[in-house]
This record gives sequence, structure tokens and C-alpha cells, in this order.
Amino acid sequence: MQYRYAMSSIGEYLPALHPSQRSYVRQAWRDVTQEWGKGEPCVDPYPGSNIVFAVPSRGYVVKMARSPIRENVLGGLEYERNVLDILQRSPAPPPVPIPRPLEYGLTTPHLVTSFVPGHTMRIADLLRTASSDDIHTMGETLGIFMHWLSQAIDQKTYLSEQLNAYSPSFARRAQLNRLCNQPYTPLPGLPRLSDALLEIREAWYDFRPCRGDDFFFGHNDLHTNNFAYTLTGGRCHLGGIFDFGMAQPSSPAQELRTFYAASPAAAETCVRTFERLSGRSVGRVSLRLWATAEHALPLHHIITRNLPNPLYFREAKAGLERIYPGTDWSELDAFQPADQTV
Repeated sequence: MQYRYAMSSIGEYLPALHPSQRSYVRQAWRDVTQEWGKGEPCVDPYPGSNIVFAVPSRGYVVKMARSPIRENVLGGLEYERNVLDILQRSPAPPPVPIPRPLEYGLTTPHLVTSFVPGHTMRIADLLRTASSDDIHTMGETLGIFMHWLSQAIDQKTYLSEQLNAYSPSFARRAQLNRLCNQPYTPLPGLPRLSDALLEIREAWYDFRPCRGDDFFFGHNDLHTNNFAYTLTGGRCHLGGIFDFGMAQPSSPAQELRTFYAASPAAAETCVRTFERLSGRSVGRVSLRLWATAEHALPLHHIITRNLPNPLYFREAKAGLERIYPGTDWSELDAFQPADQTV
């Protein structure tokens, strides 16, 4: 059994940090383990503003800031705790396991949650491991989960619990705003990517979160790395969902922007399940546009800023190839960043 974040140990991870961060991370982990017990943690080697430690044998996960705490990071940890607290109080149980909040600490700012066991896979590994039937079943389960979450935190709950007091960062939204609100120039040598970006720019209306009577609260980070999979009898099932730090007002199309690239057909199964349970309709054009934006915008960002991110580049290109199977995306090959040696 593989576990979430079991990709490197803290001993392997610390040297990769900036020297100014190492002592903080080492001390923060020492402070937390005084209460939660010792054990060599596994570390997510691709942290954002948080570092995520997991000790699967003890059944818990710890999130803490990568650097000495900043107000926005502290707010994010508290926000995720609040979301999980609300979901724990939901009268209807979640259709798949989700983390339970165990402790939120201020002295050494951290959030401890229960561990959701299972295999974790990047999207390419999932497509190699799971059958088409497996992925369609995941789509149905995901549609049930989306409906459950939108019911557990409806607009009344969102406002009464004051979740609107904090706005989780959402890089894709920021990239959309830049693309749509600034003068646009096609990218030289990239006609197909430029056409995709222009279509996104012209369809700005489709990217707004659902509001008013159509209010929809979503996980907003439903990529395959945030799923726990169970492998039994040669079948692969969606066995859990975690990482609720970006949960916010969203839309069904926004929720499926990553899963759509794994399988547009399975995403359709998900949408039909959600529509049947909710009585709402989901625009298929918006669904495709959000999936396109999820993959085209990072490519635009990497290319225009000459960023050394080869793994993300390859995954974004592969996503576009699955979304548009009849389109030749080889124009991107000349812009592929070189692999970095650590």
C-alpha cells in the first residue's frame, strides 16, 4: 500500500529547503511531535505555502507553514479547519472518507487531521492503473460527492459560519484575470495554444462562480493527487478525498477542470450524476473551457516567464491532448523546459 506524501523523508527533504527555512521546519516538527508522538514523517516534496507531514502508522497528517508564519498562511490553516468542522457536523455522511480535524495549534501554527489511507497517483499513473470502467465509476462517485458537499455547505451555512471572511488563494483565477483584463498578444510559434487562450478570453462569462440562487460550494482542488484510491480484486476505486484548503464558492464546471482531462467521458458521467441529484444543469461548453483553462494557462505562464517546471509542462500538454484528441500539440515541444538536476 502506498500512502499520501510518502515520497521522501524529512531527512531527505530538509536539505532542499532554503537555509532560512530549515531550522524553523525542524523546530516546528519537534514541537508538534511532543504531543502527537515521535516517528519519521513522510513529506510532500512539492509544497506550496504549507509543508505536509504524514505519519501513516499513527493515522494523522500535519500541515504547517513552510516559513515562519504569515497571516495569510495562518488564515488558510484555520479556514481549512473550519470547513472540515462544518462537514463533520453535516447530518448526511460523506459518500467517501474525508479527513477529520484533530487539532489546530497557534503557538506552533499547524493543522492536524486524520489520515485518509490509500494509493495516491498522478494522473498518468491513474490512467495506466485504472480501467475505463473504473474511471467511469469514479466519475459517478465524484458526482455524488460534489452534490453532498454543495448541500453540506449551502449559501446560508457559508455566510452564517463566516467562511466568506477568508478567501483561499486560487492561482488559476489570478491567471484568468490577467489573461482577460490585459491586452492579449498571440504567442509566436504557438498558434493552437494562442487560439485556445483566445477562446478562454472571449468566454470570460463562463468562468464566474455560481452565485445567488445558483450558489455552489466546491472542493476546488479535485485533481487526482488529492484522491485516495483503493485497489481490490483488480479494480481501482475512489476511496477518499482530502486537502480542503482551497474549498470555496465555485461551479460544477470549475470543480471538474482537472478530472475532465483524465477522461471527458467519465466527467460526463459525473455531470449527469450531479444533475440527477441536484436538479441543476451544467453547461458542457463551460466544462470544456474550464478544463482547457486548467491546462493552457499554466503552459502560457511557464512559456512567457521561462519557468523551469518540466513535469507540470508535460502534464499540462498531456491534458490538452486528452481534451482535444484530434489536435496536434507538437508545437509545444520546442518550449519544453529542460529537466532539472537537484
